[in-house]
Amino acid sequence: MTMTGFARTIFITSSLLLGYLASPARDNVTTVVISTTTETQSTSGSTADTTADLAKQIPDTPFVRHFTWGASLGSSIDMTGQDMTAIDIDAFFGYKGDYLRFAGIGAGIRMMVSNSSRSYPVYAMLRTSFTKSPSFLYLEIKGGVGFNNLYTDVYQRNFIGGIALGFTLAHSRTFSSNFSLGYEYMPLSDGNLDGVNTRFKDLHYASIRIGASF
Repeated sequence: MTMTGFARTIFITSSLLLGYLASPARDNVTTVVISTTTETQSTSGSTADTTADLAKQIPDTPFVRHFTWGASLGSSIDMTGQDMTAIDIDAFFGYKGDYLRFAGIGAGIRMMVSNSSRSYPVYAMLRTSFTKSPSFLYLEIKGGVGFNNLYTDVYQRNFIGGIALGFTLAHSRTFSSNFSLGYEYMPLSDGNLDGVNTRFKDLHYASIRIGASF
């Protein structure tokens, strides 16, 4: 055998050996890729199944669909010049439906910023957009009783009422945030302050509030 034939034999043998050794490695790479893809699909399927199971655990009953509650924070600005401007905190719960964004009861606290007076209103409230479709605007009407503590010495129980125009900031099936501008009226009775019979003027407020409903 010549040197050329011997070199050709070595080259052919080496090529066959490298091809044989490369085949299992290629199979292993393919197996790893397929395995990883399968595991990813399995994990995604498990996550979707878990989300679906959690959704099924929430009962879809008329009570859940129509019950709503919320809270608001704002200020009532005294327009009578009696230094009765207040910081307002309210909470409420009730019914929601097609035409009614809210119908229920609420309670709050009015903390006057210039003196020690406090008012604790309890009221019925109605919100409606006059349409079944989602609307940017809504009307709010409320009325009830205010339990008033004026200057820490005078205790009164008087009517309160108000009307407001609301603006929807964000809305979904289970959540709504809003901003409102309105007017509130609170009549006051005469009272005895430091031994002196004092006439308290009725309060007229411009109100501004931001809140959320669930």
